[in-house]
Amino acid sequence: MFKVGLTGGIGTGKSYIGKLFSVYGVRIIDSDVIARVVVLPGSPTLEAIAAHFGPQVIAADGSLNRRALREIVFSDQARLAELNGLIHPAIHELINQYTALAEQNRPFPEVYHLTAALQQADAKAAHAQQLKTQLKNKSLAPLSPQERAQRLSEQALIEEPLDPAVVFLGERAAPYVILDIPLLFENHWDQVVDTILVVDCDPEIQLARVMKRDQCTKELAAQIIARQCPRDFKLAHADYVINTDSPSIADKRQAVLNLHYQFLSVAQATRGSSPA
Repeated sequence: MFKVGLTGGIGTGKSYIGKLFSVYGVRIIDSDVIARVVVLPGSPTLEAIAAHFGPQVIAADGSLNRRALREIVFSDQARLAELNGLIHPAIHELINQYTALAEQNRPFPEVYHLTAALQQADAKAAHAQQLKTQLKNKSLAPLSPQERAQRLSEQALIEEPLDPAVVFLGERAAPYVILDIPLLFENHWDQVVDTILVVDCDPEIQLARVMKRDQCTKELAAQIIARQCPRDFKLAHADYVINTDSPSIADKRQAVLNLHYQFLSVAQATRGSSPA
């Protein structure tokens, strides 16, 4: 199956673009969710990590003690490489399995959806805590009725396809799948996908978004961005780029639809040229 690697720096709007593709029935495989699934309690990968790094990386409930593991590998590149050597093959194998399920138009296992829901719940809890801090500091202005109406309208637009004729539902499986991989270049996943879509925005806009999202200083936001693969490298190695500088949802929806047409054409041509 034709695999599109979706990546982009923090604050560029990558996840948002992924949601717009999913409106057309394109299956999205989130590598962050996969990375959580492969280390669930009782998994062979978690057992291998415990055997390699010691029992302190296992929490009392049998789950991965991420903080303890992070302390071991954070400032030690050799130890981080050892961890990646244990996790990445498992992630790669599971991505292949899920890609096959997408091609067969079969649902992903329930554990994937439950893990994704848990990840979203954690993100919402963190966001709620940020809002509480803003309220406490009286830095959060209440939304006007017009702003609330606009947000509801925007949410409705996200879930509505511009061209219903190219929506894949029911027995129709989309001929391509999107692998949402934030560290696509850093972890060499660019060698796994067939084409690369980079979501990009102006560095100053990215900086402002990270500051707003994480409620952090400009200096800290710049440090977070600097730890990722450089923007110039991403753009130089991208096959396709969606720029999210514009706040217009209409622009983003149209950009996604245009690429959806292209990916359909390439994927179908690739499938047609494959040996029987």
